[in-house]
Amino acid sequence: MRFIKSPFSFLRPNNRVVLYDMLKFFAMTLVVLGHCLTKWSLNFQSTQFSNYIFITEMPLFMFVSGIVSKKRINSIKDLFFALIKNFFYLIIPFISFSIIATLIDGTYERNIFVGIYKSILNPLDSLWFLWCLFWIQLIDLILVYIAAKVHNRFFSFSLFYGCFVVFLLMLFFLLRYKGDIFGIKLILYYSFYYLLGTVFSIACVQLINRIAKKHIYVIAIIGLVISISLMILCMALRPTMLYDEENLPNLLIRVIGSCSSIIFHLLVFAFLCKIRLMKSVAKFGILSLEFYFVHLLVLRIPICNNVFPISFIGVSANIGLFLFIYFVSFALIILAKTNYLTDSILFGKIPLYSNKK
Repeated sequence: MRFIKSPFSFLRPNNRVVLYDMLKFFAMTLVVLGHCLTKWSLNFQSTQFSNYIFITEMPLFMFVSGIVSKKRINSIKDLFFALIKNFFYLIIPFISFSIIATLIDGTYERNIFVGIYKSILNPLDSLWFLWCLFWIQLIDLILVYIAAKVHNRFFSFSLFYGCFVVFLLMLFFLLRYKGDIFGIKLILYYSFYYLLGTVFSIACVQLINRIAKKHIYVIAIIGLVISISLMILCMALRPTMLYDEENLPNLLIRVIGSCSSIIFHLLVFAFLCKIRLMKSVAKFGILSLEFYFVHLLVLRIPICNNVFPISFIGVSANIGLFLFIYFVSFALIILAKTNYLTDSILFGKIPLYSNKK
């Protein structure tokens, strides 16, 4: 029984779509960059660059998650294993991060059970994205299974998308009464981008394949111009979206800005993925969730808080620290993933042991 993997073996997967891996890699790079700049740059969250990162990073990642989601589940057995895999890949890292973060921070007198409870109660203190993605995918998998059992396509369509309409109505209700618990508001908000990715993978891809190649470039250029124009307009209307009051007009501007950003980056990276170097870089998109996990732990280490005071940090130092955090995180990921045990405990990857000696 082998517990040690070959280094970098996880970067040689089969049946991966380069474009989607590139988008995930880019989105997670923005996440790491945003966290570094927030930590070491004064008033960064009041800048337009922060605005750009805010409307792009997680909506783009959730959009890609919707694209690559399961589109058909034929049996209850398939549903069961899909749900188990979803739990391992998303909730196990969420719990392990809460435990390690509690021990590093010394919060709750290092009581890991209180740390896990507080993380569930308020996921923003932990890996909230994994928490949201877990519940969105859980609902999605159940709806896909029900839709597969119902042979009436209109009923399946109504069931699947009707649920997300209900989610949006619940979100508006929460915005009105300022209530939130267990990250429900985040789950409802980001389910929209997940649904957008699902719709894109089912309808838009087939439509694009039917369009003549000479027309594709014209449509792409028009799409680029419109999407970047809407992005700039939304950012100009709301220069500090992160601090805006949560109401319906602000929510609509944020959604339009995020959708425009998704379309813009989708078109840009569709061209970039033709470059051989970019194809090599895209492989690291496989490690996006691991980067999300590890870089937040690295930023919690006391040396990152005490050694570099904010007043010392300039543009060049910010770039250097970002690269430092990025490569340290990557090195720790490689170290963890070369062992089946640590890969399972930290990242929830179910070990597939080999009997070869």
